[in-house]
Amino acid sequence: MRVHPNMPERLSRELPAVRGSRICIGSRSDGYQYAERRFMVTRRCLDALENCGCPVSVMTKSDLVARDAPILREIGAEVMITVTSLGRKESLIAEPGAPLPEARLEAMKKLAGNGVKVSAMVFPVTSMLRGKEKELAEALAESGAETVYAGDLRVRQADADPLGRRGIAISPETLERIADECSGKGLRVIRISPP
Repeated sequence: MRVHPNMPERLSRELPAVRGSRICIGSRSDGYQYAERRFMVTRRCLDALENCGCPVSVMTKSDLVARDAPILREIGAEVMITVTSLGRKESLIAEPGAPLPEARLEAMKKLAGNGVKVSAMVFPVTSMLRGKEKELAEALAESGAETVYAGDLRVRQADADPLGRRGIAISPETLERIADECSGKGLRVIRISPP
C-alpha cells in the first residue's frame, strides 16, 4: 500500500472543476485502512471538502470512520459501512484483517448518534448469513442504518472453488430473506448488482 500524503492539497486544487458532482471516498480503495490512523489523509480530504458544496459518500469496512463523525455531519456525508457477516469466525474467514462486525455496527451507532446519515452495504450476501437474516436486520436497524444496499455474490468458477473450501457459497435465497427482514424493520432496501 502506498500513502499519498499530498492528496488533500491535490483535491483542493481540483475541486473547482467538479463543483456539484458527487464525491465518493472508498469506491476503489478503503480510505480508512490502518495507515489512516497515522497519516490522516482521508480526514484532511474531508476538511478540504467542507465548503465545496459537493455531495459526499464514504464507503468503508472500518470502524475508524466514526472518528470523523463531526466533519461528516458538517458536510452532510452519507457513510456506507460494509457488513457481510455477524460472527467473528465468519468475518475472519471472509475478510481477514478487516475490523470485526461488532466494531462496524458500533461505528454505525456512533455516526447515527452524531447526526450522520448511515447505510449498510450487505454485499456480497453469501451463505455465511443463512439463518441469520432476522438477526442481521435487527442489528442494522439498531445501528441507525436508514438504507441497506444488498447484492449477491457473482464469482467465476476459478474463484468459486477456494470460496467453497472456506464454506462460502452464493445464496440468492438468503438475499431475498435479508431484503424481506430489513424491509420489515422499516429499512429502505436497494438491490445492487455486481459488474
